[in-house]
Amino acid sequence: MASGLLYSIGFVDFDRWYFAWISLVPLLFALRDVGTWKRALAFSWIMGFVAHLVGYHWVIHLLREFAHLPVPLAVLGWLLLAVGQSASFAAWGLLAWFLRRRAGLPLGAALPIAIMAVEFAFPLLFPSYMANSQARMPWVTQIADLGGVVLVSGLLALVNGAIYELVEARRRRACEEFTSSREAEGGADEKKSVSARSAAEEIGPASAGPISSLARHPLPWKLAAGALGSLALTVGYSAVRIGQVEARDEAAPKLKTAIVQANVGAGSKHADVDGGIRRFQRMTDEAMDLPGIGLVVWPESGFNRAVTPRLPNLTGLVAAEVKAPMILGALRADVSSGKRKIWNSALALDTGGEIVAHYDKTVLLAFGEYVPGDSLFPGIYDLLPYTSHFERGASVEPLPVGPYRLSTDICYEDILPGFIRSLMGPVDAEGRRPHAMVNVTNDSWYGPVEPHIHLALATFRSIEHRRWLVRSTATGISAFVDSAGRIRKQSGFETEEVLVEDVPMIDGGATVYGVLGDWPGWLALVASGAALAWPGALSRARRRDPEAEDLPDGRAA
Repeated sequence: MASGLLYSIGFVDFDRWYFAWISLVPLLFALRDVGTWKRALAFSWIMGFVAHLVGYHWVIHLLREFAHLPVPLAVLGWLLLAVGQSASFAAWGLLAWFLRRRAGLPLGAALPIAIMAVEFAFPLLFPSYMANSQARMPWVTQIADLGGVVLVSGLLALVNGAIYELVEARRRRACEEFTSSREAEGGADEKKSVSARSAAEEIGPASAGPISSLARHPLPWKLAAGALGSLALTVGYSAVRIGQVEARDEAAPKLKTAIVQANVGAGSKHADVDGGIRRFQRMTDEAMDLPGIGLVVWPESGFNRAVTPRLPNLTGLVAAEVKAPMILGALRADVSSGKRKIWNSALALDTGGEIVAHYDKTVLLAFGEYVPGDSLFPGIYDLLPYTSHFERGASVEPLPVGPYRLSTDICYEDILPGFIRSLMGPVDAEGRRPHAMVNVTNDSWYGPVEPHIHLALATFRSIEHRRWLVRSTATGISAFVDSAGRIRKQSGFETEEVLVEDVPMIDGGATVYGVLGDWPGWLALVASGAALAWPGALSRARRRDPEAEDLPDGRAA
């Protein structure tokens, strides 16, 4: 529970990022003496449950606003979501415990392997990573361009593991020194000897024996040195890379971009469709008059009307005159197949208002944009009036904006590293990748807390691909994020604003992460499988050594 509280307070909701560097230490002390996998699973799940209970408190607001649930049912949904999301914590806690048992790895060394493997492979409704706690700390996040957000999580876990191992080794040495001194003072007095041993046993399970405490429990300097060295290299690398991307961005051509945040929430845009669109139109007319404007961006479904092939030009509907290219969230419809199909889309408009391309959302949010198994229950959408029924997109091509190509995604797709990597992969005829990224989002269902978290999670995509991110939301928080993952400009929440920024159009190639993807996650998965299937030399050596340290349940490591 202490670990869960430290983890949640260290996350981006509370912005106490420093707690993340020690948040897993209490859990490791809890797992240290666990003798069965069931208890290891339970302890880890409890930690995750507490962390998600605190971190996902905004779900109550979501369920009341979106599903119109009464407070008791909204609270129940919040509890169930916390239980489900914490399964990933249970998985990496159990894996770390097994790596210690099966492969003989120190628990602190097993932790980063387990976390990287599970964060990479475990499916979640709302994916998040331990690294997200450091979203405001660019001096440790820049390694994401090497191995993605999972690599940053691995660094945090490594430091946590090293701290635990140092404290644990020091504790064991103190236990044995205490026992030895009490036995020496007591001489032949059996009562004093028994008393000393009992006191030592209360302090720790491995406190008995005449073997030198220094020899039996040397401080884990190798792990500590590895953690300290990794942290130092990360800080140094971050300083160098930030300087490099700043110089590159400064030299790149700029696209003056305006984000239109009209503060039209999900509820109001359905209640007054025309009124919401008119507000966007008025603000867009103002943006079009800005000197040198090169792009205007609307949020997800800002144009809350079905756009069919019969409507190829939106002049007069989105602005009196479309003087610059636009990317706007809209609903794209097609009835040519005899069945009405609707996509949650982002449309690219050329100067003059003509629709020249579109991107359809590919990763749909369960129960918000579709119902799992809906083909078996065709009438389910009649019972869930606020759940949309969208088709999945099929293209990952960037949207054209004049001579540039912008990789565009919708809503929570920007927190999915692997998916954004697939969007950033296409190259044009000249072999170039997209020049920047655009995300259009409607976070208005979630209240004032979630948009802050969502933005922080999205900033890692800029680091992973070294591209600026233009993020347009309906009610906030809209932002411009630079190539180092730093927020250069952001809006307020539930405000009417037009944010303007000169966005560098980058011609550079792919980062290491862009080429290799989540290799730390794959490596951790392979290493975990190998360690569990074929225990390593360390484990065999310990089993051959009669002086090998026993695990808490008395079995050899």
